[in-house]
Amino acid sequence: MLRQDIDPLADTIPPRYAYESDDEDEFNPFPNQPSKLSQSSSAVPHNVNVKIQLGTAELSVGSLVFASGDAGKTWARGADLGEQVGAAFVENVQVGLIFHPQWSSSKALVIVSEVTTRLPTWAMHPYANAILGKFKPARVAILDTYATSTYITSQPQPHYEAPLRYLHIGSSSPSLNEISQFSPPNLSQGTTASLLSILALPSFSSSPSNSATAILLPTPHPSPLPPATIAPTDISKIGASDDVYGFEDSLMQKAHAALLKQAGIGGGKMWVGVGGDGKKDIPRSRRGDVGEGSMYI
Repeated sequence: MLRQDIDPLADTIPPRYAYESDDEDEFNPFPNQPSKLSQSSSAVPHNVNVKIQLGTAELSVGSLVFASGDAGKTWARGADLGEQVGAAFVENVQVGLIFHPQWSSSKALVIVSEVTTRLPTWAMHPYANAILGKFKPARVAILDTYATSTYITSQPQPHYEAPLRYLHIGSSSPSLNEISQFSPPNLSQGTTASLLSILALPSFSSSPSNSATAILLPTPHPSPLPPATIAPTDISKIGASDDVYGFEDSLMQKAHAALLKQAGIGGGKMWVGVGGDGKKDIPRSRRGDVGEGSMYI
Protein backbone atom coordinates (compact mmCIF):
# COMPACT_ATOMS: atom_id res chain seq x y z
CA MET A 1 0.00 0.00 0.00
CA LEU A 2 1.45 3.34 -1.10
CA ARG A 3 1.66 6.09 1.50
CA GLN A 4 -0.15 9.27 0.50
CA ASP A 5 2.70 11.50 1.66
CA ILE A 6 5.21 9.82 -0.71
CA ASP A 7 5.62 11.23 -4.21
CA PRO A 8 4.89 8.32 -6.64
CA LEU A 9 7.02 10.02 -9.35
CA ALA A 10 10.13 10.18 -7.18
CA ASP A 11 13.03 7.89 -8.07
CA THR A 12 13.47 6.68 -4.50
CA ILE A 13 11.55 6.68 -1.26
CA PRO A 14 12.60 9.60 0.93
CA PRO A 15 14.65 8.75 3.99
CA ARG A 16 12.76 7.98 7.19
CA TYR A 17 13.74 11.21 8.89
CA ALA A 18 12.14 13.21 6.09
CA TYR A 19 8.61 12.24 7.04
CA GLU A 20 8.84 10.81 10.56
CA SER A 21 9.89 12.41 13.81
CA ASP A 22 10.57 11.16 17.30
CA ASP A 23 7.89 11.39 19.95
CA GLU A 24 10.04 13.90 21.80
CA ASP A 25 9.93 16.39 18.94
CA GLU A 26 7.33 19.10 19.33
CA PHE A 27 5.88 21.15 16.50
CA ASN A 28 4.94 24.70 17.48
CA PRO A 29 2.42 26.19 15.00
CA PHE A 30 2.89 29.59 16.65
CA PRO A 31 6.61 30.37 16.40
CA ASN A 32 6.19 33.76 18.06
CA GLN A 33 4.85 32.13 21.23
CA PRO A 34 6.79 29.76 23.53
CA SER A 35 5.77 26.13 23.29
CA LYS A 36 4.08 24.27 26.17
CA LEU A 37 7.27 22.30 26.69
CA SER A 38 9.37 25.42 27.12
CA GLN A 39 6.70 27.05 29.28
CA SER A 40 6.44 24.09 31.66
CA SER A 41 10.19 23.61 31.94
CA SER A 42 10.87 27.30 32.52
CA ALA A 43 8.12 27.49 35.17
CA VAL A 44 9.80 24.89 37.37
CA PRO A 45 12.17 26.53 39.87
CA HIS A 46 15.48 24.77 40.47
CA ASN A 47 15.16 25.21 44.24
CA VAL A 48 11.60 25.09 45.55
CA ASN A 49 11.13 27.54 48.42
CA VAL A 50 9.26 25.84 51.29
CA LYS A 51 8.79 27.61 54.62
CA ILE A 52 7.04 26.38 57.76
CA GLN A 53 6.01 29.00 60.29
CA LEU A 54 4.56 28.41 63.75
CA GLY A 55 2.81 31.06 65.79
CA THR A 56 3.76 29.34 69.03
CA ALA A 57 6.96 27.88 70.42
CA GLU A 58 8.59 25.02 68.55
CA LEU A 59 6.53 21.87 68.95
CA SER A 60 7.87 18.42 69.73
CA VAL A 61 5.85 16.27 67.35
CA GLY A 62 5.36 12.59 68.09
CA SER A 63 2.70 12.01 65.46
CA LEU A 64 1.41 13.91 62.46
CA VAL A 65 -2.06 13.91 60.90
CA PHE A 66 -1.96 15.13 57.30
CA ALA A 67 -5.36 15.70 55.67
CA SER A 68 -5.28 16.66 52.00
CA GLY A 69 -7.58 18.21 49.41
CA ASP A 70 -11.34 17.55 49.42
CA ALA A 71 -10.97 14.86 52.07
CA GLY A 72 -9.06 17.24 54.32
CA LYS A 73 -11.55 20.06 53.79
CA THR A 74 -14.56 17.92 54.69
CA TRP A 75 -12.82 16.28 57.63
CA ALA A 76 -11.58 19.58 59.08
CA ARG A 77 -15.11 20.98 59.23
CA GLY A 78 -16.22 18.27 61.62
CA ALA A 79 -13.01 17.56 63.54
CA ASP A 80 -13.02 20.62 65.85
CA LEU A 81 -9.41 21.54 65.10
CA GLY A 82 -9.51 24.87 66.92
CA GLU A 83 -7.42 27.86 65.94
CA GLN A 84 -4.65 27.72 63.38
CA VAL A 85 -1.18 27.74 65.00
CA GLY A 86 0.99 27.81 61.89
CA ALA A 87 1.25 27.47 58.15
CA ALA A 88 3.36 25.87 55.43
CA PHE A 89 4.28 28.00 52.42
CA VAL A 90 5.50 26.94 48.98
CA GLU A 91 6.95 29.73 46.85
CA ASN A 92 5.44 32.19 49.40
CA VAL A 93 1.91 30.78 48.92
CA GLN A 94 0.15 29.26 51.93
CA VAL A 95 -0.48 25.60 51.13
CA GLY A 96 -0.80 23.91 54.53
CA LEU A 97 -2.79 25.03 57.59
CA ILE A 98 -1.28 23.77 60.87
CA PHE A 99 -3.40 23.01 63.95
CA HIS A 100 -2.81 21.68 67.45
CA PRO A 101 -6.29 20.49 68.55
CA GLN A 102 -7.11 20.46 72.24
CA TRP A 103 -8.41 16.90 71.98
CA SER A 104 -5.13 15.56 70.59
CA SER A 105 -2.21 14.41 72.66
CA SER A 106 0.37 17.05 73.52
CA LYS A 107 2.71 15.86 70.77
CA ALA A 108 0.22 15.43 67.93
CA LEU A 109 0.01 17.96 65.10
CA VAL A 110 -2.54 18.33 62.29
CA ILE A 111 -1.84 19.76 58.83
CA VAL A 112 -4.76 20.43 56.49
CA SER A 113 -3.14 20.74 53.09
CA GLU A 114 -4.00 21.92 49.59
CA VAL A 115 -7.44 23.28 50.41
CA THR A 116 -6.92 26.92 49.44
CA THR A 117 -4.60 26.17 46.51
CA ARG A 118 -3.21 23.14 44.66
CA LEU A 119 0.38 22.05 44.22
CA PRO A 120 2.10 21.38 40.91
CA THR A 121 3.84 18.03 40.58
CA TRP A 122 7.30 19.60 40.84
CA ALA A 123 6.47 21.09 44.27
CA MET A 124 4.96 18.01 45.94
CA HIS A 125 8.17 16.19 46.89
CA PRO A 126 10.03 19.26 48.26
CA TYR A 127 6.91 20.22 50.22
CA ALA A 128 6.52 16.74 51.73
CA ASN A 129 10.24 16.50 52.44
CA ALA A 130 10.25 19.87 54.23
CA ILE A 131 7.32 18.88 56.47
CA LEU A 132 8.85 15.55 57.46
CA GLY A 133 12.27 17.11 57.93
CA LYS A 134 10.84 19.86 60.13
CA PHE A 135 8.74 17.76 62.48
CA LYS A 136 10.35 14.27 62.19
CA PRO A 137 7.20 12.44 63.35
CA ALA A 138 7.46 8.84 64.49
CA ARG A 139 3.93 8.13 63.25
CA VAL A 140 2.13 9.67 60.29
CA ALA A 141 -1.57 9.30 59.45
CA ILE A 142 -2.75 10.68 56.11
CA LEU A 143 -6.28 11.32 54.87
CA ASP A 144 -6.83 11.53 51.12
CA THR A 145 -9.05 10.12 48.37
CA TYR A 146 -9.01 7.54 45.62
CA ALA A 147 -11.19 7.48 42.50
CA THR A 148 -13.63 4.58 42.31
CA SER A 149 -14.15 5.16 38.58
CA THR A 150 -10.53 4.24 37.81
CA TYR A 151 -9.78 1.80 40.64
CA ILE A 152 -8.75 -1.60 39.26
CA THR A 153 -10.15 -4.61 41.11
CA SER A 154 -11.11 -8.18 40.27
CA GLN A 155 -14.63 -7.50 41.55
CA PRO A 156 -15.75 -4.03 40.40
CA GLN A 157 -18.06 -2.20 42.78
CA PRO A 158 -20.41 0.72 42.20
CA HIS A 159 -19.33 3.92 43.89
CA TYR A 160 -22.00 3.78 46.59
CA GLU A 161 -20.57 0.42 47.73
CA ALA A 162 -16.90 1.40 47.53
CA PRO A 163 -15.06 0.95 50.84
CA LEU A 164 -12.45 2.97 52.64
CA ARG A 165 -8.99 1.82 51.62
CA TYR A 166 -5.56 2.17 53.17
CA LEU A 167 -1.86 2.19 52.31
CA HIS A 168 0.62 1.37 55.05
CA ILE A 169 4.38 1.61 55.57
CA GLY A 170 5.91 -0.01 58.62
CA SER A 171 7.22 -3.21 60.15
CA SER A 172 3.85 -4.24 61.59
CA SER A 173 0.48 -4.44 59.86
CA PRO A 174 -2.17 -1.96 60.97
CA SER A 175 -5.29 -3.27 62.68
CA LEU A 176 -7.91 -1.64 60.49
CA ASN A 177 -11.24 -3.42 60.65
CA GLU A 178 -13.67 -3.01 57.76
CA ILE A 179 -11.11 -1.05 55.73
CA SER A 180 -9.78 -2.61 52.53
CA GLN A 181 -6.21 -2.43 51.30
CA PHE A 182 -5.32 -0.19 48.38
CA SER A 183 -3.88 -2.86 46.13
CA PRO A 184 -1.65 -2.90 43.03
CA PRO A 185 -1.67 -2.24 40.12
CA ASN A 186 -3.41 0.91 41.39
CA LEU A 187 -1.20 3.91 42.05
CA SER A 188 -1.37 6.71 44.57
CA GLN A 189 -0.45 10.16 43.32
CA GLY A 190 -0.13 13.65 44.69
CA THR A 191 1.43 14.77 47.95
CA THR A 192 0.28 11.57 49.67
CA ALA A 193 2.51 9.56 47.35
CA SER A 194 5.43 11.91 48.05
CA LEU A 195 5.01 11.54 51.81
CA LEU A 196 4.81 7.76 51.66
CA SER A 197 7.77 7.43 49.29
CA ILE A 198 9.96 9.57 51.57
CA LEU A 199 8.82 7.71 54.68
CA ALA A 200 9.69 4.40 53.00
CA LEU A 201 13.36 5.41 52.85
CA PRO A 202 15.68 3.77 55.42
CA SER A 203 16.41 7.12 57.08
CA PHE A 204 12.74 7.43 58.06
CA SER A 205 11.89 3.75 58.62
CA SER A 206 14.91 2.59 60.63
CA SER A 207 12.96 2.50 63.89
CA PRO A 208 10.48 -0.38 64.34
CA SER A 209 8.00 2.06 65.90
CA ASN A 210 7.92 4.32 62.85
CA SER A 211 4.86 3.88 60.70
CA ALA A 212 2.75 5.70 58.14
CA THR A 213 -0.78 4.95 57.06
CA ALA A 214 -2.91 6.66 54.42
CA ILE A 215 -6.68 6.36 54.83
CA LEU A 216 -8.32 6.88 51.43
CA LEU A 217 -11.93 7.99 50.97
CA PRO A 218 -13.74 6.93 47.78
CA THR A 219 -14.66 9.63 45.28
CA PRO A 220 -16.55 9.12 42.01
CA HIS A 221 -14.19 11.08 39.77
CA PRO A 222 -10.41 11.25 39.36
CA SER A 223 -8.68 14.35 40.66
CA PRO A 224 -7.94 17.00 38.01
CA LEU A 225 -4.42 17.19 36.67
CA PRO A 226 -2.02 19.19 38.85
CA PRO A 227 -1.57 22.81 37.78
CA ALA A 228 1.62 24.05 36.15
CA THR A 229 2.12 26.77 38.77
CA ILE A 230 0.92 27.56 42.29
CA ALA A 231 -2.10 29.87 42.32
CA PRO A 232 -2.46 32.42 45.14
CA THR A 233 -4.30 31.30 48.26
CA ASP A 234 -8.09 31.44 47.82
CA ILE A 235 -9.74 31.51 51.25
CA SER A 236 -13.21 31.20 49.69
CA LYS A 237 -12.45 27.58 48.80
CA ILE A 238 -12.66 26.63 52.47
CA GLY A 239 -16.37 27.42 52.65
CA ALA A 240 -17.22 26.36 49.11
CA SER A 241 -19.37 23.26 48.80
CA ASP A 242 -19.63 22.91 45.03
CA ASP A 243 -16.43 20.90 44.83
CA VAL A 244 -17.15 18.57 47.76
CA TYR A 245 -18.20 15.05 46.81
CA GLY A 246 -20.62 14.61 49.70
CA PHE A 247 -18.85 11.97 51.81
CA GLU A 248 -21.28 10.08 54.01
CA ASP A 249 -21.06 11.03 57.66
CA SER A 250 -20.73 7.41 58.71
CA LEU A 251 -17.83 6.99 56.29
CA MET A 252 -16.15 10.14 57.62
CA GLN A 253 -16.57 8.93 61.20
CA LYS A 254 -14.92 5.64 60.33
CA ALA A 255 -12.09 7.43 58.53
CA HIS A 256 -11.69 9.82 61.48
CA ALA A 257 -11.44 6.95 63.98
CA ALA A 258 -8.91 5.11 61.80
CA LEU A 259 -6.90 8.29 61.27
CA LEU A 260 -6.54 8.97 64.99
CA LYS A 261 -5.83 5.34 65.77
CA GLN A 262 -2.99 5.19 63.24
CA ALA A 263 -1.59 8.44 64.63
CA GLY A 264 -1.65 6.99 68.14
CA ILE A 265 -4.09 9.63 69.39
CA GLY A 266 -6.32 8.32 72.14
CA GLY A 267 -9.55 9.89 73.33
CA GLY A 268 -9.97 12.05 70.25
CA LYS A 269 -13.23 13.91 69.81
CA MET A 270 -15.81 12.27 67.55
CA TRP A 271 -16.18 13.68 64.04
CA VAL A 272 -19.47 15.61 63.74
CA GLY A 273 -21.10 15.90 60.34
CA VAL A 274 -23.71 18.10 58.70
CA GLY A 275 -26.50 16.98 60.99
CA GLY A 276 -24.65 18.22 64.06
CA ASP A 277 -24.80 14.81 65.72
CA GLY A 278 -22.78 12.83 63.20
CA LYS A 279 -25.78 10.69 62.20
CA LYS A 280 -26.99 12.29 58.98
CA ASP A 281 -25.69 10.79 55.75
CA ILE A 282 -25.39 12.31 52.28
CA PRO A 283 -25.69 9.92 49.31
CA ARG A 284 -22.33 9.41 47.65
CA SER A 285 -23.88 9.74 44.22
CA ARG A 286 -24.49 13.47 44.62
CA ARG A 287 -22.55 16.43 45.87
CA GLY A 288 -24.01 18.11 48.89
CA ASP A 289 -23.73 21.01 51.26
CA VAL A 290 -21.43 20.27 54.16
CA GLY A 291 -23.34 22.61 56.44
CA GLU A 292 -22.27 25.51 58.57
CA GLY A 293 -18.90 25.88 60.20
CA SER A 294 -15.36 26.24 58.95
CA MET A 295 -11.77 26.27 60.02
CA TYR A 296 -10.12 29.20 61.71
CA ILE A 297 -7.65 31.09 59.51
